[in-house]
Amino acid sequence: MISNRAASARLRVTAGFGLADCLAQLGSAPDKVFRQAGIDPQLFDDPRRSMRVRDFAAVLEHAARSTRCGDFGRRFASTYDIRRLGPIGYLFHHGPTLGAALSDYASYFNSLQSGTRVQLNVFGDCAAMSYRIEDAESYERAQDAEFSTAIVINTARRIAGARWFCHDVQFEHQAGEGMGGLSPDFLGAPVRFGAASNRFTFPAALLDLPNPTVDLLLTDALKLSLTAKPVPLDEPDFQTAVRDAVVAMLIAGQGCMLAVVAAELGVTTRTIQRRLLESGLSFQRLALEAKLKLACDWLETTAMSVTDIALALDFSETSAFSRAFRVGIGQSPRGFRAGRLGRDHDALHSKR
Repeated sequence: MISNRAASARLRVTAGFGLADCLAQLGSAPDKVFRQAGIDPQLFDDPRRSMRVRDFAAVLEHAARSTRCGDFGRRFASTYDIRRLGPIGYLFHHGPTLGAALSDYASYFNSLQSGTRVQLNVFGDCAAMSYRIEDAESYERAQDAEFSTAIVINTARRIAGARWFCHDVQFEHQAGEGMGGLSPDFLGAPVRFGAASNRFTFPAALLDLPNPTVDLLLTDALKLSLTAKPVPLDEPDFQTAVRDAVVAMLIAGQGCMLAVVAAELGVTTRTIQRRLLESGLSFQRLALEAKLKLACDWLETTAMSVTDIALALDFSETSAFSRAFRVGIGQSPRGFRAGRLGRDHDALHSKR
């Protein structure tokens, strides 16, 4: 554990699979949205990785603003296949009944996301599925709440078919946040804001409905695996945590001063220096490696000028950036970009 701040709720990056495509379809540049949220776009390339829930929530909030879609969370959910979540998604998709699918989703949700309570409760003839992040940190959560609620409702509706009915949907956030100012209903059900948790209610009789995509062999194997060898949502090792903090700050245009990184991680500057030196690495070297990796990404995927990249990466001047890039990468920034563009051009013509 690094600190209380670093130990905040986390989730697997599989929750964001398909997010870039959804942004592009709505006319926004995915990499720009990720950078605005302080997220490395390549984070979503490895399903084994996890991220802070607050960072995922921030990406969705920036996506809503970039696309000018106040209901972005719901829209993204409409394109999302629950199986992208991994084992827990397959449990939901292939459970024997709607009730079993929802119950397993709630029971094993901590394999996907920590610091969060998901519950299925039955009160007489009414059932309720709730979702609440139990994270003391304060950040915008409207889009996350609507996305997380909508993917469950959409999957439940697929299982129940024409018999699906939702009494109401409740959200913790206030009207006007998220889709609140756009519609009096959420996926066809009345919506209420300022509730104690995010939840939806429906007739308990629907819990017994059979799932048309049931696969008991698969779900039994998945539950056995998750129970016998649960994969913890551990914090990243210290070196990775420092590198991720540096990258996030650089992407957000905040520089990467040692004191600021230490404050972000909730440790002292001496602790960072000491623990990095234990693994044979200095903070200066780690920060430079992070800068050069971002520089390569931006030279390859954006139209940012070399000067703009140098400034964004906190170099004192363009010449200093160019020297560091040449030493670390083996060629100039312009040469690197030209080489990538040349390969893309050759690849395009080879397909014709």
